[in-house]
Amino acid sequence: MPEFTEPRRRKPKPEKPPKPARVPKESKAPKIQKKPKPKTGMNGSVRSQRAQKPPRAKKPKQRRRQNMAIYYVMFFLVTATIMAILSATVLFNLEEIAVEGESIYTSREIIDVSGIHAGVNLPRFNAEYSRFRIINSLVYIDDVVIKKAIFSNRITITVIGAIEMAGIAHEGLFYTISRNGRILETTRTNRTNIAVYGFEADEPIVGGYIRSTEDRKTELVFILIKAAEDAGLIGIVDIDITDHLDIKMNYMDRIILHIGPAAELEQKLRAAAHILENEIAGNEQGTLLLLNPLQVVFSPE
Repeated sequence: MPEFTEPRRRKPKPEKPPKPARVPKESKAPKIQKKPKPKTGMNGSVRSQRAQKPPRAKKPKQRRRQNMAIYYVMFFLVTATIMAILSATVLFNLEEIAVEGESIYTSREIIDVSGIHAGVNLPRFNAEYSRFRIINSLVYIDDVVIKKAIFSNRITITVIGAIEMAGIAHEGLFYTISRNGRILETTRTNRTNIAVYGFEADEPIVGGYIRSTEDRKTELVFILIKAAEDAGLIGIVDIDITDHLDIKMNYMDRIILHIGPAAELEQKLRAAAHILENEIAGNEQGTLLLLNPLQVVFSPE
């Protein structure tokens, strides 16, 4: 029989000693701030943070450059002052006046009223003032352009002569106007190709510009005449705009073009030109109704 062996008994573990009670930590003493280390230069010398470097003495070259810059500025200012005085007194004085364009006036008449004369200093010359003098003194000039060439000491006056366009009937007189609307003269009878009735001019004076008491009629006259010319209606004798919504034109003193309002004016006048040339005999008289350019009706007398 096998022998019975008693099981090994484990030795009891020794008991651990009790942990000592925790003692409260003492408050830490405040840290002493370290003084910043002084900065040192390249050679190890201590450099003060607040101390400023003493200004360096300028080198002779720098002083010479600054002095030369001052001399240059002073030279430029003196030169500019001298040139300004010379240009206003001695240099750029007018030597030649040329007149271009067509008008009823001679070059001498235009120059005399312009106030321009030889020796005028061109930089100080007022071209607009001379233009104003010419237009206001010479009625048959519609516009003036004055150009000055300073370096060639020359002034060129270009005039645009007035061209008679129509005679505006007003209070028993006819006021002849140019294509620019300027009143050229007054006559008892119309001496232009086209007479305009029903205009009601507002204080017309020779040399001024025509204007109607009704603003729309002022522009309407120029629109009607230009549209007739563009359509080839050269034989318009007079225009009646007493009622601007019922316009009438007299063609060759034998055909009345009843236009009505100015709407579709170009189409109406082109239709009238086509019918007058191709469908109406040269001796016929009557009225051409143009209220609708697509339905033109001729009523012979």
